[in-house]
Amino acid sequence: MSSKFVHLHFHTHYSLLDGAIKIKPLPKRLKELGFDACAITDHGNLHGAIEFHHALKKEGLKPIIGMEAYVAKGNRFERKYAKAGPNAFHAVLLAMDKQGYLNLGKLASLGFSEGKFYGKPRIDRDAMEELNQGLICLSACLGGELSNRFLAGENAAAYDAARWYKEVFKDRYYVELQSIGLGDQERVNPKLIQLAQDLDLPLVGTNDCHYLSQDQAEAHRILQLMGWQRKVTDPGISGQPETDQIFLKSPEEMAEAFRNLPQEALLNTAKIAEQCDIDLFNKKYYLPDYPLERTDSLEKEMELLAFEGLEKRFKPMAKLYHWDEADLAQKRGEYEDRLRFEIKVINEMGFPGYFLIVADFINWAKENDIPVGPGRGSGAGSLVAYALRITDIDPIYYDLLFERFLNPERISLPDFDIDFEVEGRERVIDYVRQKYGDKKVCQISAIGSLLAKGALRGVARVLDIPYAEADKIAKLIPDELGITLRDALEREPELRRLADEGTETEKKLIKLSLDLEGLNNNLSTHAAGVIIMNSDITDVMPTCTPTKGDGLQSMYSMKYAEDQGAVKFDFLGLRNLTVIDRAVKLINLHRPKDDQLDISLIEMADQPTFKLLSKGDTTGVFQLESGGMKELIKKLKPSVFAEIIALVALYRPGPLGSGMVDSFVECKHGRQAVKYPHPLLAETLRETYGVMVYQEQVMRVVQVLGGFSLGQADMLRRAIGKKIPEVLVEQRQLFSEGCLANPKFIEGCAKEDPAKKAGEIFDLIDYFAGYGFNKSHSAAYAMVSYQTAWLKANHKVEFMAALMTADINKPESIVKLVSECREMNIEVLPPDINESELIFAVVEGRIRFGLNAIKNVGSSALESILDARAKKTKFKDLAEVFSNIDSSKVNSRVMEALVKSGVFDSLEPNRRKLFEQIDACLAVAASEKSLNIEDQTSLFDLLAPQEADKCKARLDLKEMPDWKTKQKLKFEHEALGFYISGHPLDPYIEEIESQGGLTRSSDLREMEAPTKGRTSLKMTGVVQSKLIKLTKKNNEKMAVLILEDLWGSFETVIFPNLYPEVEPLLDSDEPLLIEGRWNPGGGLAAEQIYNLARMREEMAYLMVLSIPAESNSADLERLKGALSSSPGSCKVKALVTTNEGCRVRLDLGQRIKPDEPFVERLTESLPGLGIRFYFPKLNREVAQKSS
Repeated sequence: MSSKFVHLHFHTHYSLLDGAIKIKPLPKRLKELGFDACAITDHGNLHGAIEFHHALKKEGLKPIIGMEAYVAKGNRFERKYAKAGPNAFHAVLLAMDKQGYLNLGKLASLGFSEGKFYGKPRIDRDAMEELNQGLICLSACLGGELSNRFLAGENAAAYDAARWYKEVFKDRYYVELQSIGLGDQERVNPKLIQLAQDLDLPLVGTNDCHYLSQDQAEAHRILQLMGWQRKVTDPGISGQPETDQIFLKSPEEMAEAFRNLPQEALLNTAKIAEQCDIDLFNKKYYLPDYPLERTDSLEKEMELLAFEGLEKRFKPMAKLYHWDEADLAQKRGEYEDRLRFEIKVINEMGFPGYFLIVADFINWAKENDIPVGPGRGSGAGSLVAYALRITDIDPIYYDLLFERFLNPERISLPDFDIDFEVEGRERVIDYVRQKYGDKKVCQISAIGSLLAKGALRGVARVLDIPYAEADKIAKLIPDELGITLRDALEREPELRRLADEGTETEKKLIKLSLDLEGLNNNLSTHAAGVIIMNSDITDVMPTCTPTKGDGLQSMYSMKYAEDQGAVKFDFLGLRNLTVIDRAVKLINLHRPKDDQLDISLIEMADQPTFKLLSKGDTTGVFQLESGGMKELIKKLKPSVFAEIIALVALYRPGPLGSGMVDSFVECKHGRQAVKYPHPLLAETLRETYGVMVYQEQVMRVVQVLGGFSLGQADMLRRAIGKKIPEVLVEQRQLFSEGCLANPKFIEGCAKEDPAKKAGEIFDLIDYFAGYGFNKSHSAAYAMVSYQTAWLKANHKVEFMAALMTADINKPESIVKLVSECREMNIEVLPPDINESELIFAVVEGRIRFGLNAIKNVGSSALESILDARAKKTKFKDLAEVFSNIDSSKVNSRVMEALVKSGVFDSLEPNRRKLFEQIDACLAVAASEKSLNIEDQTSLFDLLAPQEADKCKARLDLKEMPDWKTKQKLKFEHEALGFYISGHPLDPYIEEIESQGGLTRSSDLREMEAPTKGRTSLKMTGVVQSKLIKLTKKNNEKMAVLILEDLWGSFETVIFPNLYPEVEPLLDSDEPLLIEGRWNPGGGLAAEQIYNLARMREEMAYLMVLSIPAESNSADLERLKGALSSSPGSCKVKALVTTNEGCRVRLDLGQRIKPDEPFVERLTESLPGLGIRFYFPKLNREVAQKSS
């Protein structure tokens, strides 16, 4: 080693919310300072080990892999606070060789799996005694046991600890000295030196580095406070660091810091570095061992199962594609040839085991009633995968390319992404654990970092900057994926002004945020990745547990876990598979056994489905339900499945902005001529009207014109994607040479120069390849889109019930779906004691709410009710209900929620009557329970059934008026989170819509942002939540409301200029009308708010009554009395049906005041009476009257 000093105690940003050193810029800085080696010693983990190793090796530096371990005071299994001092001491461990690295990984793993306590992964002395081979140990900082005990006055204990470490680590134990500007360290250093002399232990000098340069000390302090969730204004907390010395010091700066300490401490760092030599580059895959069942090799096993699987596919394929026997005989050869080719490639590349493993757990899922997606990603291009039932989309029929998935000319591990039904996903992972062993299966860590807005908001919290002020600054950062704070400063003048000329607080906030942006700040779990190995994971790499929970996951994030040989299998949860599965089960409930629906065999040219799609009626249809997609679908009007595949591929920012989509639509409808770059490409580009939509088309183009193999074509596609100039020049040359060597290409050029034409086509390929999408993925996902659309078009009630069940815990989504059902003329009924199941059910063509949708009702209570109902088939009255339910599970709180939701309406429609006498109901249940104790004979068992019934408890409830509709709806919303039997807006909505211009919450979500900015909007809703804020400038009140209309919910901001005027309205549950503009921060910025009831009372000039034809004289007399009860200025007219069936409009010559009590009396006077009010055009003068 040329450097006389090496940093051996060094924290990167993988010491989450403590280390502030990013690895990417580190090697350059190390070289600038003259270092040729450095260690990584993050707190209790090895998350950054591989990134650190590769980064330093790339720059010719020696990486030393280590960890600052937490060593439990007692043993690692104890879960109790120490009576005095810390719960764990620090110890720095450095790997000398590969064995040391593996032992270090196992220690780190044990810390998480067995020793984690309050978030800290702890090892203990037992573990170090067992796993110390190949490790050097340093006594660590002030958190180390020696320093800690000396400072506590426990000198003898410090010596005992040092003796134990010396005994265990032999000559690999060093006493660590630091000189970092801390008083405690200066006091303890002489004692450490003396201990080293007394026990003949070597010294080592370190700097406990946490940040790169001295000027980052304050930012590091803010980072620590983020981790501790403290503010600079908290008692006993300072925003200033205890020291500014724990940065990456040069050898000269270290010599200066240690000028009064033994120089051997610094020299020993180089000696330690010399002893550490480890190479973590890896080319091996640790694929799990697949247990052979029918042959003696993986290759034979896969071939056997693939041919058997393909044979089983032929019959349903013939049915699906309408093949006769001659077609099938002809196609069989084509399919078998493709299968042989793929098998040969897979075997030559050494991946049959991978295919067999994936096929095994997918087929287990299918056989255990867990829905699996038809495919995802390029894997859908494999016929072997289709034959093994890994995928369910035919790659030959849909022209999907195997080489896009597995290229024989570029060896890389295949990667199947598999979608499972959400609830079944964990069951599949559990199956894999059981099959291969718990220690050989784990999930994958994901390390989150502070992005631009997150960094700014986090710093603001620590500095105790008011939320409103920080939020205002954060919203200046554009909402773009991956944008950095530096990018935002260049693009947003106001943000730049605040950084340069703002208040000291604003400038400090932005500066510190810039320092901390990009640092790692949290550990989570990869959404889908699962590792399966042929040995214990910890024999290859360290593992950890998630921040919350006990599941095992790789300590390395996905990139570095795969780098170390982990084979990743993606287990994704897809909600839409749950929807399809539930819809099919609801359909099959009412179909005979020999006519059960198989969603994989539905007609792919179903006209009702394409009619539904062409209308843009795609709410709930997978991938096709966004506002922009609905507009595109209505323009395209797809008529074949291939166009749905194209839609999935085209609806992305690149193609939408390139003009490709417009060309596709115009050519489809014949308004633009289809043009092919060359006659030979007509076959390849016909299905997409001459537009290169797919990556597979790019591959076909270079194959057809340039004579490339599909493997070579895939290499070209990848090269274009990487945009490396010299590679593009090489590929252009190869393509041009191939074209010019193709006689058919030259012939097709007609009078054009072939060389020039080849160059033009390569330019087109280069252009379209930037936007091209993977057709295999599009086709697989388009299949799910088509299946959901087919269900909606052909079995709409079952489909909507399944959608609602999938979103049962999302009130806003349920409101939207109930609205959709209304548009589809599907009646949605409240939950019912006799008809409801746990989930949404279909009853005689209507949807019945599921009991699981009711808040504050646990599963045990619901199961008790359903069990009791099952014994009776159907409850005939309330007495029977309460005589059979378990009162220990169905308590008064549960009963209140059930009554408010309307569960008992079919037995007792008066909810108030039942609600106010719940105790009497439960008394019956308790009485019955006491008389029917399990395994005991009651008096009733000795009586005849009729006599027993006479003796049983009776349920006699007092009569009383029911709640008014408004109160009933309010309670219903409390119980369900949404309205179902009606809505507070129902009496008003037609009146408001008749004035025109009403925006629905669903419309607001689908409007484009520029439109939102220009348009004055009018919306209605009922306040569901309110947040009051104070402006920083003038301390004025403003409010953020969440309102619900008939179609969902939306946010409304009330700024200070309007707040005082409308404040009384914000606490009411009255329906409101809001006029305003789109607020860039989200939702609606209110300019005026009306109370709809008062607006009707003050502004309606005409009331029209629709009198039911069956009304008699007594009804009309009651109506007359009600009309005379509230005189006012609003005219009254009536629509009456004559004996001849004609509708006549009569002026009743009365004027009324349509206040809320009057409307209620009128409604009660004549059931079935229709009431409609008419208003003048709203304007600012009348607005003042109803605000």
